[in-house]
Amino acid sequence: MPNWDSIRKIDFPITQKFTYLDHAAGGVVSRPAFQAANEFWKQALREGDFRWIEWLERKEVARRQIAAFINAEPEEIAFVPNTSEGMNLIAELFDSKAEVIASDMEFPASTIPFLYRKFPVRFLKARGNKTLPEDFRKALRPKTKIIISSYVQYASGFRQNIRELSRVAKRHGAVLVVNASQALGAFPIDVKALGIDCLAANSYKWMLAGYGGGIVFVRKGLLRKRKPRFAGWRSVNEPDCYDNRRIDVKSEASRYEYGGPAFPNFFALGTACDYLTSIGKEAIAKRILSLTDYLVDELRAHSIPVLSPLEPEFRSGIVIAKVQNPAETSKKLFRHKIFAIPRGEGLRIAPHFYNNESDVDRLIRFLRKG
Repeated sequence: MPNWDSIRKIDFPITQKFTYLDHAAGGVVSRPAFQAANEFWKQALREGDFRWIEWLERKEVARRQIAAFINAEPEEIAFVPNTSEGMNLIAELFDSKAEVIASDMEFPASTIPFLYRKFPVRFLKARGNKTLPEDFRKALRPKTKIIISSYVQYASGFRQNIRELSRVAKRHGAVLVVNASQALGAFPIDVKALGIDCLAANSYKWMLAGYGGGIVFVRKGLLRKRKPRFAGWRSVNEPDCYDNRRIDVKSEASRYEYGGPAFPNFFALGTACDYLTSIGKEAIAKRILSLTDYLVDELRAHSIPVLSPLEPEFRSGIVIAKVQNPAETSKKLFRHKIFAIPRGEGLRIAPHFYNNESDVDRLIRFLRKG
C-alpha cells in the first residue's frame, strides 16, 4: 500500500495551512506536475527557443503517457486547453441531424457544443440523483445516434456504469461520448475495455496538474470518417515545410493542435499520468472511496443528510451534504481555510487520496457549529 502520510507531506504542501476538500472544482497541483511545468519555464527563461525540438519531442512523450493512462493509442489523443474545447471537437465529428440523448444532470460543457450546432438533444429526467443505463436504453429511438454521459456527475456524485452504457449504445448502433472530468485521476479508465468512443477531460481537477491542459480521445475509426472543420499550420503532416498551397491534414487526433503548443500544461499532465500510475490507479480509487465512506458515516452520525447516491456501485469522490444556506456555509468554511463549495441544496465535498480522516473531522466540527 502507498504511504499516504508520506505522499501528503512531500507532494502536497497545501496541507500545511489549508484543508482542501473540493477537487471536483479545481484540484491542487501536485509537486511532480508543478516541477514538470516549472522546468519548462526555467528553460524558456534561460534559453529561449533553443529547446524547441526537444519540447516537441517531449510533447509526444506526454501524449504517449496520456494514451497509456487510459489505454488508448497515441494517435487517438489530442491536447486541448479544457473539456469544453474537447467536447466541441467531438461534436464536429457528427452530422448535426443525429439525435443526442443525455441526462438532465449533465454539466453544460457536455451538451452546449451539440446544442450550439443545432443537434436535436433530448434530456432524460434523472431518477432522484442518478440516470441509469436502463433509462438510456428505454429512451433510444431509431434516430438516436449519440449518447452523452459524464463518468461522474458533478452535482450529485453519481458514478455511471460506463461499460453497461457502452453495451446499450453498441446494441443500438449509437456512439458513446464520455465527459471524464470528474473521474480522470480518481478512477481507472480503460477506453478499450469500457467501450468508449470519444472522451474529453481536463488537467486541473482530479489529475492535479493545474489549469490549461486537457485531452480529447477519439476512436480511430471515427477520426477517419470526417474532416476537421478547422485547421492550423500544425494540423498538417509536415508543418515545418511551411507550405501555403498544399493542405495535407493529419488523420490523427493531433490535427486539432492547430498552432504553438502550451508546452508546460501538457508536460504537467503527462507527468501527472506517470505520477498517479506510480502510486497505483486502483489504490487511489480505493483510498478516495474509503475517505468518502468515512465522510458519509460522519455526516449521517451527526444527522447531516447526504444527497449523493449511497449505493457502493454508484459512489464516487463527490459527496453532497445537505446544509442550511450552502453558500453562506461555504464562506464560513473559507474563513477557516476549509475549501468546499455549494452545489444545489448542499455543500460539495470531494477529497483526494492525499487527504485524510483528520481533514474530514475538521470539516465536520465546523459543520456542527453551523
